[in-house]
Amino acid sequence: MTAPDRQNLLRFELYLIKKTYQLFGFKKMLMFIIGLPTVLFTKRNRSAYNFLGKCIMTINNRKITWKHTDIGFIDELILDKIYMPNDSFQIKDDYVVVDAGANVGVFSLFAASYATNGKIISIEADKYDYKRLQENISENNFKNIFSINKALTDESGYVYLSDSVVREPSNKNFHKDNYIFEGKVESISPDDLIKQFKLNRIDFLKLDIEGSEFKIFSNPNWLKIVRIISMELHAESNDPKTLEIKKTLEIFNFSVNLIKDGKITYCFAIKHE
Repeated sequence: MTAPDRQNLLRFELYLIKKTYQLFGFKKMLMFIIGLPTVLFTKRNRSAYNFLGKCIMTINNRKITWKHTDIGFIDELILDKIYMPNDSFQIKDDYVVVDAGANVGVFSLFAASYATNGKIISIEADKYDYKRLQENISENNFKNIFSINKALTDESGYVYLSDSVVREPSNKNFHKDNYIFEGKVESISPDDLIKQFKLNRIDFLKLDIEGSEFKIFSNPNWLKIVRIISMELHAESNDPKTLEIKKTLEIFNFSVNLIKDGKITYCFAIKHE
């Protein structure tokens, strides 16, 4: 994991400047630097990304145009392939992929470039990132990506979102505690997601849902149709919540590998044939 801790703002912004230059050249780097002061007010790097304009790169011999980009995610998800630790996790031509926590679509577009005869389900709760996700899909004319503006959690209905994290609505003051309050959003459970898209298999499930991953494992029957899982757990590798998920996956016949990365844990699980 090459990116520095996002909590160290100066180091992280210097890393993004360097990566912008490496990926898209000197002019785009300058545009990113010009946009950096906006981050101080919005508390989000995406405000600086807005200054980049369209960025072009090649994935699996296909030209991808990012109308909206995220340099950190491109570096981690596409270049470092953090969700694909070995060849067993490579996305194949006919895969059904679920990208939960799709953000602006970096992993979704990457997956769609490989699963050309498959299907990508992109789930993003934040309405602003979801709009950017849709525009990135449209810009590249992908017909195999299907997106929904909902939060993946344990129950379908509604949840409250701030800083892209599902908050408990019983905490009436959560939106005052230095969070960026994003409001009430629709939620969907894994079982209802499967019903909505009539899925009989999920070949690859990528999860980065900011803590809600612990909730969706409370009723894990949906794991029966999943073959590969790559997810970010917002807890350390020895945390009881992490170990409970590992235990649940093993019950459903998955081999599980946990990799600690600071205060989070990457969980890679593949089902025995």
